[in-house]
Amino acid sequence: MTAISLEHFSAIDYIQDLRQADFTERQAEAVVKIIERQSQVIQEQNNEIDKQKNQIDSLKSKELATKGDIRESELRLQKEIENVRYDALKFIVWTGVGVVAILSGMMARGFHWW
Repeated sequence: MTAISLEHFSAIDYIQDLRQADFTERQAEAVVKIIERQSQVIQEQNNEIDKQKNQIDSLKSKELATKGDIRESELRLQKEIENVRYDALKFIVWTGVGVVAILSGMMARGFHWW
């Protein structure tokens, strides 16, 4: 008797092997039909497994893309924060310069330096 391989299953060869093992033709055909159905179920399950693996891979790649997008957003926000800090520092410095200039002018007039 030959070994059964679901990938290279030959129903005719298997029926002949069963017939040589004293199976009736109806018994041999019934066994072959069962094996073919099981083979189809296994193939469908393998297809479903492959489909689920592809979905998992897709989700993983989306997760990685999302992490990259989040990192990009963080960097953009950090740059914006740096710009706001710089603008705030410029405002504070120029406000201080202006206040010093105004107070100096008021003091100069108050002390009649001009």
